[in-house]
Amino acid sequence: MRWATKTSRDDLFLEIIRIRNQAIRLLMVQHELDMGQVVGLTLGDIDLTTKMLAIKQNGESHRRYFTLTNDTAKALADYLRVRSPSTEKKLFLLEQNLERSNALQHTIGQQVFFN
Repeated sequence: MRWATKTSRDDLFLEIIRIRNQAIRLLMVQHELDMGQVVGLTLGDIDLTTKMLAIKQNGESHRRYFTLTNDTAKALADYLRVRSPSTEKKLFLLEQNLERSNALQHTIGQQVFFN
C-alpha cells in the first residue's frame, strides 16, 4: 500500500511540474520573456482579472505592461491553482523550494523545454 501512495504522490508532483512548465513556456514563447525575467516574476506582477503582466526591465526603474494571451492567462491560472501554499512571493517555485535565481534558471532550462 505504501508503494501506491508514493506513486500517486509522484504522479501528482510530476503533473504540477508539467503545469508549471507549460506556464513558463508560454511566457517565454508568446511574450518573448527571457529566463531572467521569468525567474524574477512575483505574484504581484500578474493580474489574471485584467490579463496584465508587469515586467521590470534590467536597469530600468519603471515597469512595462503586457497583455497576457488567453492561453498564457489560462496556464498561469492553472499553475496558481496547484502551486503549493507558500509565503514566497516568487511566482514559480522549485521542487525543493530553492529560491536562488541561478538554481531556478538552471532547473527551468533543463525541465521546461526537455520534459
